[in-house]
Amino acid sequence: MSHNLSISNWRLAGFSTSILIILLFWLHRDTIFSLIHSWNDLKNGDTGHGYLVLLVSLYIIFRIRQELLNFQPCPSYLGIFFLLTISFLWILSTITNVVILQSICLLLFILSIALTVLGKKVTKKLLFPIAFIGFAIPFWQPITPFLRDLSADIVYRIIRFLDIPAFLEGTRIILPSGRLTVTDGCSGTRYAIPALALGILYSYLNYQRLGPRLLVVFISFNAALLINIIRILIVVYFAYKTEMQHYFIHNHFALGWYLFAGIVICLLLIDVILNRYFITPDIKKEKADTESIYTECNKEKSHHLVILFIVSTTLIATPIFSDWILNKTVSVSKHVEIDFPKITKIWKGPLVNNNNWMPVFRGANNFKKSYQKDQEFVDFYIGHYQKQKQGKELIYYVNSIANKDIWHFQKPRHNFIKSRDHTVIEQLIEDDKGDKRLVWFWYQVAGIYTINSYTAKGLQVIGLFTGNTQASVTAISVIIKDNIESSRKLLEEFMSTLNLPMLPLE
Repeated sequence: MSHNLSISNWRLAGFSTSILIILLFWLHRDTIFSLIHSWNDLKNGDTGHGYLVLLVSLYIIFRIRQELLNFQPCPSYLGIFFLLTISFLWILSTITNVVILQSICLLLFILSIALTVLGKKVTKKLLFPIAFIGFAIPFWQPITPFLRDLSADIVYRIIRFLDIPAFLEGTRIILPSGRLTVTDGCSGTRYAIPALALGILYSYLNYQRLGPRLLVVFISFNAALLINIIRILIVVYFAYKTEMQHYFIHNHFALGWYLFAGIVICLLLIDVILNRYFITPDIKKEKADTESIYTECNKEKSHHLVILFIVSTTLIATPIFSDWILNKTVSVSKHVEIDFPKITKIWKGPLVNNNNWMPVFRGANNFKKSYQKDQEFVDFYIGHYQKQKQGKELIYYVNSIANKDIWHFQKPRHNFIKSRDHTVIEQLIEDDKGDKRLVWFWYQVAGIYTINSYTAKGLQVIGLFTGNTQASVTAISVIIKDNIESSRKLLEEFMSTLNLPMLPLE
């Protein structure tokens, strides 16, 4: 194969790839806009480094452009199978309104296009810069609660070692002069993820052996966690010394970035010293340089056109099929009413009670009543969805079993409680006045009850195919007066008397 023919194949493959990427971005523009919004949210988000990640990925591709020319782009029909699998996954993420999974699928779509049009050898060279874009996608939320709890626990142990009087209640550190809450924003994710990205990038550019690469990544990630712990510790210490009057109490995020910059400089200096022991010749580059530019490809130019047609058709058909599934069940605008049970012997109700406990479920029809037994009141809430939509769905990160502006969660994670014939989710909450509440709740999706949020998402898919798109959350709550066990017994008695769970009636 001649050199001119090689350049010709690259031009054809480059043109096909560009057309497909542009088509992909246009079809998934809503996902792209969502990512851009998260990158612009520097105050509350953890992906403000998204633009930098994209620039780094483009730089790496530009850096290895000469190495790419040592391979012939060779279309791979195996990539079509990968593309169809990602399309199916994207359809599931769309009909269940999982935005993060849609973003991940967008990245996998890019990888599948490269595999299908350019072939396995070229895609192998592009794998790192494409996969590196994953650091710009906010799919790291599942580790946030773990890092938050870990940071709060370690800081508490350190301040107790320093003989600072304090109590740890969930993720709240209670000092004599006030309370400090280790929130999700204080989990360290906003430092750990950029540090992990920098560590992986630095090891990729400077090391060839796996051992040194893993060591760099390990040190980078744990250094970021250490930075966050030091930041929280400094804030707690000054809060104790100044009786909650120090500047860091309300402006402590900048402190973390100062520490982050300092530790990065220190790690670079340490690496300069250690580099002489771990650095090895660029074996991969030498191997690439020795490979013949005339690598044979047994596929003719017509295969590029066939691949272009198949991939573009699949990309276009995927959202069309998804819309067809979503429109299969027409949204019904019936007025939904809840038939609350009426009890006269033991429990009086339903009663109107406008207390400050109210679950927050965006887009739901909210119903709340109270029942009375002697001097005890049990609040009964149902949030009902006739049909779930994007941003107005049962399982959504902004939803909460209590208004977070009023109530604080004593335990970051839910407990699962077995109550006679029922298993419920339990949460303890407390307001600024010190009033504590015990809340039990569960979900109903497509006529099936569950306490698992992932199961609820799966049932949402089933509901679209069966025509039952209704979903709801049911919660009962009581003020804790004596102890939590007596409150549990009261809720258990209430559930048994009313024969819960109950179904919403149209």
